[in-house]
Amino acid sequence: MSTSFSLARLVLYTAFVLGVFSACATHDSVRMLAETHDEEQRVSNAAEAARIAGSWGASSTLRAHAWKSLGRLRVYSPNVLRALDRVVPNSDEDEEVRRHAIWALGEIGRERPWIGGGKELNDVAIKGLKSALSRACALQLVEAIAKIYPQHSHSSEEAAETFMALNGLQAKFKEQLPGIYYTVLRSVADLQALADGLARILEVTKKDAGEEEKMRVYGAALALLRTIEDKQEPILANFDVQRARITHAFEALTQSLEYRERRLLLMVTWSLGRLASDPRLGRIVAGSIGDLLPSEDPALAFVSAWALSRFDGVTAGREAIREKILKSSVDAQVLRMVVVREGAEGLDRIQSLYGMSLEGQR
Repeated sequence: MSTSFSLARLVLYTAFVLGVFSACATHDSVRMLAETHDEEQRVSNAAEAARIAGSWGASSTLRAHAWKSLGRLRVYSPNVLRALDRVVPNSDEDEEVRRHAIWALGEIGRERPWIGGGKELNDVAIKGLKSALSRACALQLVEAIAKIYPQHSHSSEEAAETFMALNGLQAKFKEQLPGIYYTVLRSVADLQALADGLARILEVTKKDAGEEEKMRVYGAALALLRTIEDKQEPILANFDVQRARITHAFEALTQSLEYRERRLLLMVTWSLGRLASDPRLGRIVAGSIGDLLPSEDPALAFVSAWALSRFDGVTAGREAIREKILKSSVDAQVLRMVVVREGAEGLDRIQSLYGMSLEGQR
């Protein structure tokens, strides 16, 4: 009985203190917290603003003003980090308060050293992206990451983690995201991070996954393909030096073909036909594209045949054309696709496919 009574008194006392504290803090006084240039005072004011901003006993409007002051002060401290971590990933938080907290997160992280607050702030942003959130909050989090992340060097683990959080955001919202999302996505992840991200997503995504999971695979594959297209010349120029990294990227893409999801199959197959025609790349992907045939889907059969026709300089490509198309296909368009080559006679083409002449051998 005594323990219960003491606990009740403690709860009432805490509520009383919070009420008094909130009543004493006015909108004007909270806004004025940012109006100082003295460093010691700024740190003290940030601590007070953080207490208000993270307090559920204060009104939503007062807390929003506190977050504005924190964003203007741009002071990083354990108190500020705790308040951010309490509000930004909290899907039950008031929308206005949460949006102001996300804005403050980006402002506090702007130009902040990675070792010295930047990484911790980026971790809060990632937790926010993984939570349930409105489209407005989601886009503000992307803007916050744009202020915190790109100007620093990162490990592959950090890059892959940030990419996966952004990739999950794309899967949540069916509407087209604005250009800043794709700008941030490209600045966040390099070839290695994108390949690692796609590989991780494929590991945890079941073949009979739902629409959101499929969108994650699709989005990750698309981001990797776009990066390969943007960097195609340096990829080929540095192939021998970065062979393992490049092979990993293309193998992740061919692994995505195993999901047999039509949109993904058509996009990846067509893109690989464009991007992997160099024999060094063709050797990595030709066998996987050949495994798509025969196909009852006319569009997939045509696109696969077109891609394989670009890989006829490698053994796996020629074998797939011979075994999967010339011996099996009854589609005139598909047969014409692989047999007729501009600037060459049909017999020369057949000879090259069967390795009967030196032309086309690499």
